[in-house]
Amino acid sequence: MGSIRKRVLAVKEETTEGTVNAPAAADANILIYETRSNAEVPFFDRRPAEASFSPRPGIPGGKGGNITGRFELRGSGTATTAPGWFNLLEQCNMVAVDLEAIPIGAITSGPFVAGETITGGTSTTTAIVAWDAADGDPNVYVHTVSGTFSAEALTGGTSGATANSSGDAVLVGKGVRPSSSRGTGDGGSATVDVYKDGLLERYRGCRGTFRIAAQVDEPGFVEVTFQGAYVSTTDTALLGGITHETTLPPLAENIGLTIGGYSPDLTTLGLDFGNNLFLKKSINAANGVKAARITGRTPGGELDPDFVTVASHDFMGRWTAGTEAALQCQFGTTAGNRVRIVAPSTQYAEIGDGDRDDEHIAQARLRLNRSADAGDDELFIWSY
Repeated sequence: MGSIRKRVLAVKEETTEGTVNAPAAADANILIYETRSNAEVPFFDRRPAEASFSPRPGIPGGKGGNITGRFELRGSGTATTAPGWFNLLEQCNMVAVDLEAIPIGAITSGPFVAGETITGGTSTTTAIVAWDAADGDPNVYVHTVSGTFSAEALTGGTSGATANSSGDAVLVGKGVRPSSSRGTGDGGSATVDVYKDGLLERYRGCRGTFRIAAQVDEPGFVEVTFQGAYVSTTDTALLGGITHETTLPPLAENIGLTIGGYSPDLTTLGLDFGNNLFLKKSINAANGVKAARITGRTPGGELDPDFVTVASHDFMGRWTAGTEAALQCQFGTTAGNRVRIVAPSTQYAEIGDGDRDDEHIAQARLRLNRSADAGDDELFIWSY
């Protein structure tokens, strides 16, 4: 048959949950690695009471399936244009937000900290701080929640930091943040087409989860898993007319990763959004499956930092005390190809005793927690 390397993944959001919205070339501009799709068709096993033990034909039941793949962590090439892979994360209960810069003067009682709400003293405009801003930084990066900033005093709701702004926020990039409302109903489901060098396998009502994975000397990747209702497999040529983004992915080098302000030596990073997926079944749905649904999430991660002295970074003390701290890092330095990842409130969930090339390391597992009481703020991904 065809080559395993000649594959295309096309994903398009549905207007009505579970109703096919056929993807086109514009929905397939992501360079995808190791794409796989597997239909799952349970059978009703007919075992009536009779003289012979020989089985009778089974009846295929609700038809679902899953699709997996991974793609490079990189920008679109234009700072204020979201990379194509952000669209896939929107089918994983993330929502698109703008990244803005507010020009500021000196910061008092700083820094402003990632995830906190800042408020304009005159306009009462509110925004979420995208990442830490210290005295001397010319801007504080935010995404505005409501209102319009003016030349006014800004105050951080968590840090108590203050600074005077010289005007409104300016759009400088794009981002995604968690949602708890796209997991069911219209909005958030997608039709996924997997082209397999002469075959087209289609799924509808798809939703997913994702994991960010980085290893030193390699690009960062986002690994996705979708579930949905199987539709059909047809003889279809590979989708043509695709215009791929051409930016080269930055390597996982000099990414400035810090946790609680500490910068460790490490070789791997993993952050798992941890959505709970299930197939919503209905006797009124075609093939017995309405769509995939998201019922919750357990975000976490893992690191392999060198073990250091307690004075440098108290891994065990922070773990046993349940200390929360921000994790921040950035891939790339070129405008339009910078991806910054911020988890404002992480905890060590476990510190294991490990080694790397006979050096003592901490096998660290992470919890990613809500930062504000309202939640939906445990992980931000920014492209700028």
